[in-house]
Amino acid sequence: MTGQWHFTDKPDAVPTADRHYRWGFSIAGMDGKFSGFLWFKDPRKFGTIQWVPALSDCAGLSKLGPDGLTLHEPKVVFQIIKAAERTRRPIKNFLLDQGILAGVGNIYAAEVLFDAKISPFAQANTLPASKIEEICYRLYTIFKNAIDMGGSSVSDYAGGEYQLYHRVYGREGKGCYECNTKIARIIQSGRSTFYCLKCQGVEINELP
Repeated sequence: MTGQWHFTDKPDAVPTADRHYRWGFSIAGMDGKFSGFLWFKDPRKFGTIQWVPALSDCAGLSKLGPDGLTLHEPKVVFQIIKAAERTRRPIKNFLLDQGILAGVGNIYAAEVLFDAKISPFAQANTLPASKIEEICYRLYTIFKNAIDMGGSSVSDYAGGEYQLYHRVYGREGKGCYECNTKIARIIQSGRSTFYCLKCQGVEINELP
């Protein structure tokens, strides 16, 4: 998501020059002395902050599905398969539902569906269990690789390199790495969806 946490150990480093810093707090060490400031930058105002004594007290977390980094566990994969069987939503929309699976964003949903050669517009409940299982394991691999490379830097985030390995995301009009068909982009439920018409078997009549 757009935005960052910024830490500084300088006591006078208050980011007043940037109006996108929404909140901040000072941090004290075990000795009670000042250790630094942690600032929350949220240009699009999507973020929220909740102070709780323990993570178990955070109502928002209780609504999340299993973390994407648990997709190598058979019981989690089985849970995702069963959830897919119960919905007619497009598979990309299904993957972006944080109540089903936490941590999947627009980039990695597009990438895994290309990797698995699945149309982003296919209804989730029409896909065989073996395909949902494949998505889960491929997504886990993508997450691990992306983390090793520091994530994807595509706008205001800095430091990641996984964007150099994107197969479809952000590549509208460029040739597919596998078949040279031009990568297409369409708005799907308010989000950009990138796909290869040929490799992912997208039918014209299923486009939104």
